[in-house]
Amino acid sequence: METLTMSGKERRRLEVVKVGEVLLVKGPELLGLSYRQAKRAWARCRDQGDAGLVHGLRGRASNRHVQPHRKEQAWELYRENYTGYGPTLAAECLERDDGLSVPASTLRV
Repeated sequence: METLTMSGKERRRLEVVKVGEVLLVKGPELLGLSYRQAKRAWARCRDQGDAGLVHGLRGRASNRHVQPHRKEQAWELYRENYTGYGPTLAAECLERDDGLSVPASTLRV
């Protein structure tokens, strides 16, 4: 049996969907969903089981994720060349001078 991680909102949605007959009548009101969204949630639960109610992107890395080797490279250049700079200025200089584009949040401690 596989462990399924759900948020509180998804657990509540699962409880309402499991009731079945309540779903399309009162379910959307209980969950704050439209009729169409409730119908889609019920269909996903029917086809995929409990996992159908979990957000589809759970477990994937963010599109804005910085690769670990690029992060280490940015920190190395920051320590060597830009120690007196703040994170925003250092990120701008890294992009301009070194061709390494990283968000300023990567350089914050």
